[in-house]
Amino acid sequence: LELSWRWFSWKYLPLAFFCVAWDGFLCFWYSMAFSMDAPCIMIVFPIAHLAVGVGLTYSTLAGFLNHSKIVIDRDTFSVSHGPLPWFGNLQVPVTQVKQLYCKEKPGRNNSGPTFQLSVIMKDGRKKDLLSNLNSPEIGFYMEHQIENWLNIPDQPVRGEIHD
Repeated sequence: LELSWRWFSWKYLPLAFFCVAWDGFLCFWYSMAFSMDAPCIMIVFPIAHLAVGVGLTYSTLAGFLNHSKIVIDRDTFSVSHGPLPWFGNLQVPVTQVKQLYCKEKPGRNNSGPTFQLSVIMKDGRKKDLLSNLNSPEIGFYMEHQIENWLNIPDQPVRGEIHD
């Protein structure tokens, strides 16, 4: 079984414009600082801003380019994200998967909620497989496909939303 989900959402478009402005200002700042032999404080002061710019630009690019892939074969359950490297890759034996479920995560800054597909392992550990899903239907679809493929009966999970 192979399922994939593309990360793209329209929310990344305004973020891309913000990143261009943020990173453009930092490029201007540093080009001025290095070209006029500025004091050290002009180089050190915006380092935190530079880190924010790099992180936000990288996550925005990932939002435009990345997709997540869940692949299940006879022995292995794996989740990978790419083409830009991202955390959350998973590879476990199929025999360790106990239950899948979809849950709602409240939005930040008055944005709407997002949804998340998670797995419970037989040892009780919970792992998030896909996050920031725009609709619960995506999570429900993947949950049902995987449970049917692995012959896992659907059981209620605390905090789970229902379709």
